[in-house]
Amino acid sequence: MGLNDDPFSVQHTKSGMLRISRGLQVVVTLGGKWAERLTTALDAAENEDARQQLLAPAPLATIGAAMSGRSSGVSLSF
Repeated sequence: MGLNDDPFSVQHTKSGMLRISRGLQVVVTLGGKWAERLTTALDAAENEDARQQLLAPAPLATIGAAMSGRSSGVSLSF
């Protein structure tokens, strides 16, 4: 199943966190500067396909690795 059939969704919480889900499962929750940067990038995306690519697993893995101090081998820039 691809991104068109099973897209990611983003929920903004009152506390400023982003919950990124796919299907019925939360994939990651982001806060602080990571949530701000991703929100800015999503707002600037040209279309839904571009938004989905920002939410795809490689960037999410990079964010998680960066937050934990590990390197995932994938670069991320917003």
